[in-house]
Amino acid sequence: MKLKKLFGGLFLSFALIAGVGAGLLVKENRENAPVEKTEASTLSAGSILYFRFYSGFFDASATAWANYPDSSGNWHSEKLTTTITTKGSETLYKLTLSYSATTMQILRKNSSGSEQWGYSGSQACGSINLYEITGYGSGQYLNGGFCTASIVEYYFKTPSNGSVTLTAYDSSSTNKGTIAKNALTYLYSDWHVTYSASPNSGYIFSTWTYSSSPSGTYSNWTSGGGDSSVTVYTTSNTYHSAKFASYTESYVYMEAYDNWTAYAAYTWETIDGNVRYLSGTYGNIKKAGAAISNIKLDGVSVAKVPYFYNTQANCGGLLYQGNDGNKSGDIAHISDHGYYSFVNDAITLNEAKGQALEVMTLIVNSCGNATVDGKVVTNSICGISKANRTTILSNYNSLSNSAKSYFNQANTTFYTYTPGSTSAKSNVTFARIIQQLQAQATAQANQAAFVAFLFGGDEAAAQAFPVVLVVAIVSVTAVGGYFFLRKRRNEK
Repeated sequence: MKLKKLFGGLFLSFALIAGVGAGLLVKENRENAPVEKTEASTLSAGSILYFRFYSGFFDASATAWANYPDSSGNWHSEKLTTTITTKGSETLYKLTLSYSATTMQILRKNSSGSEQWGYSGSQACGSINLYEITGYGSGQYLNGGFCTASIVEYYFKTPSNGSVTLTAYDSSSTNKGTIAKNALTYLYSDWHVTYSASPNSGYIFSTWTYSSSPSGTYSNWTSGGGDSSVTVYTTSNTYHSAKFASYTESYVYMEAYDNWTAYAAYTWETIDGNVRYLSGTYGNIKKAGAAISNIKLDGVSVAKVPYFYNTQANCGGLLYQGNDGNKSGDIAHISDHGYYSFVNDAITLNEAKGQALEVMTLIVNSCGNATVDGKVVTNSICGISKANRTTILSNYNSLSNSAKSYFNQANTTFYTYTPGSTSAKSNVTFARIIQQLQAQATAQANQAAFVAFLFGGDEAAAQAFPVVLVVAIVSVTAVGGYFFLRKRRNEK
């Protein structure tokens, strides 16, 4: 009752409109952000207001109070004690309403007990939440310049598998410095923040994310998260983070035209709602392919071309020649390890050839890797070890008939392996190499069967058998010779 008598008809009421939500805008397009606004004539309990006071307001140990009636007409008084510091280095007082409010009075009390009153103004402030006491007027009243600006909470959660640099700019685009992550920062609503994302090795930028609170669940912001560098207008409370996606390297085979000297791939994929280029000129990862030495398929050289993907089943792309920009048509879904050929952009996939090439490249990579340790058969083609022979034959036997047909017609050029010497190169078919490996495997199997039959699988005993046999023969010969000579002496 005392408050009502003090103000009488001088009290000015005003309607406040609260704005909540994560208003996010990218690349100066203020229509794209997922902004939610709630308008009401009464501020609900829990609403946040900020106050700026003129220099000297708190002299003489003065304190500030907010007084307001709730929707039932009951008046409440709350002392302003919580302060925040904006990115612009201003100290403001923050008030979280304990009750709903329709009007607001600001009271200044000093140590002598005198009081001055201020009003929040009568204008419709919309979502503006910063109120200002500009000075001391005549009589018992404070001057109020209210509804001058809005303060918003800004929070960026540190992402995994990458880093983000955040830089704040005021309404005049003056650089106000970088923003720390995992901490609340207070900005003016007409400021903006630039984002720049950098993925860790093995990752690419996926999308920006947003939440309704710093500790909330962060959802993909696909409508504005397309670029790794963006400008965000913080028109209301903003809680952001970023996502980075891993990628895997694989390869395809490609017909190597005589006039081509470079080979590469573009690949793209929709990740978290955004199209991402993983390989090639527009991609994050660049790696050139190359023609494979010692392989001819249908008389034509073959190139092995690397590409990158996040989820292989979703990966599309195209192949191109690096020197003159010659490229294939789009491939809706890249077939991993498939074989591609194209003329005038028309792309053709032959998976059987790709399967055959898998075994051919295994042979090429295995040749010459064996040491002279008794595991390589003399005069074998290119010198394939026993262990590699087993793997090659297993993979060859698993080929489809169509893939075996392509394999058997392909040829390569290798030295014939002879321990201690190198003879001239010669063209041989891959089928001939397989035949020799099969013969070696058969010989080994027969030897194993012999060992199993005579020595119960004891290979050491089998290896010692020739020595034992020689000793036995020598011994029998010596004993026989002894008795023969003895008999001849007796006959005399």
